[in-house]
Amino acid sequence: TDIVGLGRLTKRLFPTAAPELAAIIARAASEDDAARYRTAEAFADDLEALRTGRPVLAMNGGRRYRWGKFVARNRAGVATASTALLLLVGALAMVIAANGRAQLARVEAEQRFERTRDIANAMLFDAYDAVSQVPGATDARQTLAATALPYLDELAAMKGVPADVTAEAGRGYVRLAEVTGGGQSQSLGRYADANALLTRAEALLVPLYRAHPNDRAVVEAYAALRLEQAGVDIYNNNKAARGRERAAEAEKLLKPIAAQGPAAARMYATAIQAQGDSFGWDDEYASALPHHLRAEAWLSALPAALAGNNEVLAARGGNLRLLAEAHHKEKQVPQARAANDLAIATNRRLVALQPSNPGYQRRLALSLWYAAVVHRTNMRDAEARPAITEAMALAQRLAERDPADMGALKTQAIVGEVMAQILADAKDAPGSIAMSDAVIAMHERLVMAAGDTPGALRSMTAALRTSGGNRYNLGDVKGACSIWKKTIANYRMLERRGWLTDLDRNNGLPENVGYVRDICEGGKRPASI
Repeated sequence: TDIVGLGRLTKRLFPTAAPELAAIIARAASEDDAARYRTAEAFADDLEALRTGRPVLAMNGGRRYRWGKFVARNRAGVATASTALLLLVGALAMVIAANGRAQLARVEAEQRFERTRDIANAMLFDAYDAVSQVPGATDARQTLAATALPYLDELAAMKGVPADVTAEAGRGYVRLAEVTGGGQSQSLGRYADANALLTRAEALLVPLYRAHPNDRAVVEAYAALRLEQAGVDIYNNNKAARGRERAAEAEKLLKPIAAQGPAAARMYATAIQAQGDSFGWDDEYASALPHHLRAEAWLSALPAALAGNNEVLAARGGNLRLLAEAHHKEKQVPQARAANDLAIATNRRLVALQPSNPGYQRRLALSLWYAAVVHRTNMRDAEARPAITEAMALAQRLAERDPADMGALKTQAIVGEVMAQILADAKDAPGSIAMSDAVIAMHERLVMAAGDTPGALRSMTAALRTSGGNRYNLGDVKGACSIWKKTIANYRMLERRGWLTDLDRNNGLPENVGYVRDICEGGKRPASI
């Protein structure tokens, strides 16, 4: 009944059409009642005429057009009509047939290409983003991604397609890597699988960028690859220096277009932020600080319309949290508190604007978590407790709304680790021990999901280190010694495999070795550690 709607749908299915098909689509989608097909049957009849080689009414063709269609359908009869013209007409028929077959093959290839492209993009971007807002969506997002993968593979294998199409295929692999095991978002926590997908994206995008260094779609896709690789290297692979190099490459790629739209601005700021964060993982916070300050200066100087975009605000909130950490590690407490307070305010604004967005809730939970860290280490327990309580409530809601989301589970474990410390400070032994045990169980799930990558094991080891300190401060020396020995064993495993970070080599490992030597084996008993 809705001929216009049907016409528009047909136009969507065949964005590149031969003249006769284009005429049919135009007539079906016409806003003029007199010009449009009166019934769906009339529309179908014209399409059937096109398919069978009869004259198409939408062409409004004259005698010459109708004669051409007749000749195409009745070549043998026309060829025998005149002996004198037999060879000429036969040759003409062969040319027409060959051209027709070539045109039909070209149209079919274009239609298949456009259909594949539309399906892959719809699944990986439009539907994917919409589904992300729904509770329990991680499995659904993975299903969408898995369904889109064959179409993505088909796009990637096509030869002679425009550069922007190959760029889309590469970016699609990056999107799959994000949901499979991304470093900073909702994901299934399968870090090894994410690495494999990024390798496939790299195989497409590196040669594409070399061939088309000035094509914006190619540049953005290549920068997105390097940025995701940087996050995965820093958070999943314990390769901070390599992550830093990739983030620096992304920054360089994006600099000419950074202020030309929200997506580019977000990626550019994140590239600068990632370089700073990589130094933090190497325990070089003095080197991290200038990068976070530079990102904040650039973001705060953007035009109001761009600075107020949700994507850009989210990038700023994340960078402010890391800026607070760098200040805190450099003993610049007032600056740390100011930066983190602004991070909390920014993330609260985002949650208020989009309460169903899990990414914004995660950012708010982490900024509240770090506020508790700053307060606790500066002996402000009264301020630390409400911050960590709110962070824990947010983290628990994220985990409950989507049990398959390993990103939510990781947030819950990070926040729970500090909650256990604060409970231990208050001498709540049952509460602290129960929370620590729950945190370690969460990390065990994350390690199982991650595959043969170091990030999850490193995070679990850091949580064990904290748990051992809590046990000792609560008077359980035997329990603390058992945990410290497990912690050392994990650090040694990471070291043997070349996965130990400088941060852990300089801090966690020697600290725990010293505890076992002095306390567990040497009999020293400091009041607290």
